[in-house]
Amino acid sequence: MKIFTKLLCFVVLVAVMLSGAIPCFAEEINLNKELDEVFSTYCTGKVPMHIDDVKEVCIGDVYTLGDVVVFSADSWKWKEHGKVKRTISDWDIEAVNHHFPYDLGIYVYVQGKINTLEEAFDGGLVTDLDFLNDFDGISCIHKDLRKRCSEAFLKYTNQTTSDEVIVDCIPMGEVNGYVFFRGDVYRIDSMFPAQVVEDMIGDYIYRAGRPYGPKENPTGLYALAEDGMVYQAYELYEAGVLTDKQIAQAAGGVYSTELDKYGEWDYEEIIIPALEEKYPYIKDRYSGYAELYVHYKENEKTAEKTPVYALIFQYPLYSEYVQGAHIVNDMVLEGYSGLPFTYGYGVYIFETGEFFDLIQVPELNLEGKSNIYKSINYRYRMGDNNRDYNLTIQDATYMQKCLAGLENFRDDDNISEYFNNTEKEVYISDYNRDGVRNIKDATAIQKRIAGITVE
Repeated sequence: MKIFTKLLCFVVLVAVMLSGAIPCFAEEINLNKELDEVFSTYCTGKVPMHIDDVKEVCIGDVYTLGDVVVFSADSWKWKEHGKVKRTISDWDIEAVNHHFPYDLGIYVYVQGKINTLEEAFDGGLVTDLDFLNDFDGISCIHKDLRKRCSEAFLKYTNQTTSDEVIVDCIPMGEVNGYVFFRGDVYRIDSMFPAQVVEDMIGDYIYRAGRPYGPKENPTGLYALAEDGMVYQAYELYEAGVLTDKQIAQAAGGVYSTELDKYGEWDYEEIIIPALEEKYPYIKDRYSGYAELYVHYKENEKTAEKTPVYALIFQYPLYSEYVQGAHIVNDMVLEGYSGLPFTYGYGVYIFETGEFFDLIQVPELNLEGKSNIYKSINYRYRMGDNNRDYNLTIQDATYMQKCLAGLENFRDDDNISEYFNNTEKEVYISDYNRDGVRNIKDATAIQKRIAGITVE
């Protein structure tokens, strides 16, 4: 396994002591500054931004190998939820979030030029991609490892893959010679409910979105030993072979104790207990929480700020695999039906302790409501005919050209398939939402841009 050298301070610190070189933290700052500048230039003209206010280059993990720098980056500050899967040669790569402008979000910088991961691999700049597992939100599995896990799991379960039954393995990580993987056993004709199942191993919680594994181990969390034996994760913990922290490190998931339950967000000590009290079925069954926007009221005399409401994101539990979509303001949100909030977004009112789903926000009388819309990810924007995630005069012009036969409507203009609660056709270009694409939509876009119509 090739190990990439991270920018470790103590290495350069030794050099400083011996030769008086610049301290490593300064080198790291300079490198990050250089990456920030070249990546900003690289993104120019390549990134369809959702909203101007969220444009912000974010440099993540940075690794070096000689003159080659590998780094993760995004061209905007909010993460686009939705996994990205890619196969490069014998490597299966998955990113937990979608990034811009390159969906995997991993770049290789060498000799003043930025390359995407695929460009770098094709050019021979990087070959062994196992180092990607050190990047936050990225997993990279060699097909040989997946094959070893699959063969051992087939033998362990005494199952065979057929046209009716699928047996599959997804390796996650390795610790002390044990490769942790999720073992899937399911029938093609079975419709699994979106039921969260979990293993509690010490203080480690591993959750799965549905019962992937066999009945005796619904989460499907297993480990492959060096001798080819397969074990359930909890067996290694109970036998004292691995600690709960080691399993969490290898398999991912949630590791927490009551002493360190909160601390990342400003108001989670208020909102999370209120959330769990109102929706007790989600307690200890969700893997993410974030405060995306907090609206304050300022006391004119004391200048003290009091929180009025907060937009939160809580990774939803899926009650059923029913795909749907809603239009909130100009935004099209699309996904599966979730609990307690349809798409994971909710608004908490501090004074009353009430929660509202994002799809209810247009009906609420909230000051600063536009900031809510700027803080969420969405699939499409109504009227965004050129798909740059902005509403501009270009969209109105494009609409006029389509109506005049000078341009063709885009293939993805019709998004009716996402909506299960409407009988009329739904088009992105139908800005006034009357079910007809005509000059009125171009006029409505122009009025919105001019501020003649308000939300």
